Amino acid sequence: TKKKKRSRSRSSAVAKSPPAASAAVADEIDGEIGVGSLVMVKERMGAGINKPGGVGRVTKVYSGVDDEEVTVYDVKYILGGREKGVDANSLWLHDINAKSPMKP
Repeated sequence: TKKKKRSRSRSSAVAKSPPAASAAVADEIDGEIGVGSLVMVKERMGAGINKPGGVGRVTKVYSGVDDEEVTVYDVKYILGGREKGVDANSLWLHDINAKSPMKP
C-alpha cells in the first residue's frame, strides 16, 4: 500500500477586524461608552465587596434604570470573568497608549 502525501498550500489569510471593534472605535472617537468599547473598571474592594475591576469590553448598556438618569453597563473582562450592572462612575474609556491604567 502506498501512502499519498498531502501537499499543504498556505493560503494568504486576510485579517478582518471583528464588527465590535469598529463600533468600539466609533464610540471612543465620540468619547461615549457603548457596546464594544474597551473600558477600565475601577477596583471596588472593601468589607463584603470583592470586585477587582480591570480592562474589559462593554457587552450591554442600560440607560434610565429604575426611572432615574443612571446608566449601568455589563462588562466582559479581557483576563476572564464578567460583571453586570457596573455603575457609570466606576468605569471609563481605556487608553491603550497610556502608561498607567489609572483614571485620567
